[in-house]
Formats: sequence, structure tokens, C-alpha cells
Amino acid sequence: MKKRYREVINLTILICLILFAFNYYILSEELEIKVNISQSIGIDLEGSTHLDFGTLPPGTFTSKEITISNGDNKIKKIKLKITGIEFAELNETKFILDPNSNKTIKLILNVPENAEGSYFGSFKIFNSFL
Repeated sequence: MKKRYREVINLTILICLILFAFNYYILSEELEIKVNISQSIGIDLEGSTHLDFGTLPPGTFTSKEITISNGDNKIKKIKLKITGIEFAELNETKFILDPNSNKTIKLILNVPENAEGSYFGSFKIFNSFL
């Protein structure tokens, strides 16, 4: 009886570990997001290590395309997250990325009419092997 009980417990623990492994994401990349709200025109400098939307007027709707690449030979589960800027969103937050493939998503800013000042946030990429 004790042996059977121990086997059931071990099997339950193993199943939990497997389920956890398939739903566990590792942060693999994080980029800073910056946006200034003003009536003047903004500039975006390419080659930067962050996503800079420059200066935008209140009430602006804009987006940037971001390409996520999987240079590995394994399928990856990708999860994306935006933090720190409440009017920023992604058109897609979870997807499967095949080996040696790319996927382009959009980071969208819908700046409220009453927004002012500078905003800073993070774009986080998490991945997990399938």
C-alpha cells in the first residue's frame, strides 16, 4: 500500500513538473520604450538599443513594426509584454516561432488627448522551448 501511494505521489510530481516546463517562459530580451508628448515633431534615431517614438502630440495613434527572430533549430513559444506605458499595446502577445523563422508584430501607441510629459516603459520578450 505504501509503495503504491509513493508511486502515485511521484507520478503526480512528475506530471506537475512536465506541465510547469511547458508553461514556463524565460525572459530573453528587454528593450526600453520612450515617448515624449508635445505639439512638436518627433525624431526616431535608428540603430538604438531602445524603441524611441520621439515626440508625439496628444491624441496621436502610431505604431512600430518589430521583427522577432528564432535563429535556433528548435521551435519556441514566445510571449511578449509591455510595461510602464498604459497607452501602449501589442497586436499579438503569444505565438509559436518555428526554427530559423521570423514574425513581425506591431507595438501600437494610442496617446490620450490629456497626455503630457515623458513616458518610459519596457518591451519584454519571453521564450520557452516546446
